Amino acid sequence: DWRLIRASIQKPEYKEKLRVRSYGVPRETDPVFIEIKKKCQGTVYKRRIVTESCLTESILSCLLTDTQDGQIGREIQWFQQIYRTCPRVFIGYDREALAGREDPEVRVTFDTNLRWRDRDLDLTLGGQGAPILSGDQILMEVKLPGACPLWLARILSENRTYPVSFSKYGTCYQRFILPKTAKQFKEASYIA
Repeated sequence: DWRLIRASIQKPEYKEKLRVRSYGVPRETDPVFIEIKKKCQGTVYKRRIVTESCLTESILSCLLTDTQDGQIGREIQWFQQIYRTCPRVFIGYDREALAGREDPEVRVTFDTNLRWRDRDLDLTLGGQGAPILSGDQILMEVKLPGACPLWLARILSENRTYPVSFSKYGTCYQRFILPKTAKQFKEASYIA
């Protein structure tokens, strides 16, 4: 029912979501990550397990026992028992990731070719999708373990680069999915 993304785009102090992530297009036995991503007062926490791609559906359906993935597996089961999520959207992008030489926890990523689809959601079916942003736009994320190092703050400031909030899924939902679901609701209300 899109409850989690609708709550998320309202920018509450606490929000959470469940996602399945792969790096590249996985085959049946390749590793994928099932993760709960939480944001509380501006700090992001990720709790994830690694499993084979072919086991994802069973784990999300709570068909596998919670003993195999420990505490995080139990958290995912609890999440699913409360929200009963199912795959709704594929988000893909091409990423270049950089890390600091002195402090490898300082990371900068550049995401291009952001794309989405709401059909054929199995990750093994490929990375194709419709664009989320225009072709020349690049999403840069700066990931810091604490305070921004002075050298990076100087570079960002000199280039008039300032923090903004951007959600790939939130943007996709607002630009493409919400208008489509609103149209379907409107059409259904005429039929009733």
